[in-house]
Amino acid sequence: MRLRLPLTAAALVIVSALAAPSAHAGSLAGKLELPPDVGAPPVLPRGYLPRIDNPLAPVRPLDPLPAMVVVLVPANPELAPAGKPATLSWELRGDSFARPVVAARLGDAIEIKNAGRAAPVLVAHGQPQLLPKKPLNPTDRVAFTPTAAGLVDVVDESTPHLRGRVLIVDRALYALPDAAGKFEFADVPAGDWTVRVFYAPRNLARATAAPTAAGWIDRTDDKVTIGAKKSELTIKLPPALPVKP
Repeated sequence: MRLRLPLTAAALVIVSALAAPSAHAGSLAGKLELPPDVGAPPVLPRGYLPRIDNPLAPVRPLDPLPAMVVVLVPANPELAPAGKPATLSWELRGDSFARPVVAARLGDAIEIKNAGRAAPVLVAHGQPQLLPKKPLNPTDRVAFTPTAAGLVDVVDESTPHLRGRVLIVDRALYALPDAAGKFEFADVPAGDWTVRVFYAPRNLARATAAPTAAGWIDRTDDKVTIGAKKSELTIKLPPALPVKP
């Protein structure tokens, strides 16, 4: 006669650990492929003529990559790792930010460091409570924590062309493309994900006006299944880079 002995608590823990999939099972590497002609850079309203190396040289084409964020959205929201709140450092260099568009997860803090010589009064459009309405002196820092997902517009109302944007994502992962359009997500939980590209171009209107169109690039979103191996993806962006809410 064969006896079946009950599993002990320790044995149950071992069995559960062996049966459960790894929380971080894979990674995704990819590249944004820009359309052949993205046009000339926008002419921003300034109170002075910007310094240029050679006025006879051809106008450099628009580089939209610094204004893009690649977002990985899980089919199951519970797949997105919670993580601990972090602080993102964002440098202000004179009359522009080091990167015009950055991203953070809901709950993270964004710290602005003034590396320039001016003392702008920065305002977060739509969420005025986030920033104190006082000058940010050179070498000083100011931090704010957005309370909702979406796009936060940071402007200096006395300098129309000074504008920076922060994309706040919730239950999703994000990556900023480099100068070649390459991006990578590491430690991605196994499962089905949707890859979307957010684009927030520079605003040509007054700083007190509503921002120009910004949103998800209007294209068919890519679907990827993350497993134990590294996945790769090339995203071809459409001409004119149209966006949708």
